[in-house]
Amino acid sequence: MAHGPNQPFRVQLKQPEDGTPGGRSVALVDSVTGKLRGVQDSRSVTGGPWINQYVDAIHTGEIGGWPLRLAYAMARIAISVQSFTGVALWILRRKKTQPDTDTSSRS
Repeated sequence: MAHGPNQPFRVQLKQPEDGTPGGRSVALVDSVTGKLRGVQDSRSVTGGPWINQYVDAIHTGEIGGWPLRLAYAMARIAISVQSFTGVALWILRRKKTQPDTDTSSRS
């Protein structure tokens, strides 16, 4: 969708090797004349756009497949367990080191 009167439409295109349903190639179409203003082909990008595509592919699991997804799941579980046990140990240690404030035993 164009954001202004002179802004081009962004059309997303899918190449056969794209692992995403919507594709990664982009065509910019003039919103007034309908002429093609530019194309960013996912097969020929370099620099920043290539890094973005690569990171996105890792994030969605297209690269690495099930082994990488399993490793991510194990890392998420480990972080959760470490967070819980860390807080639990901190609370237990804090209870041990607090001085006894019970004054009823003093005479």
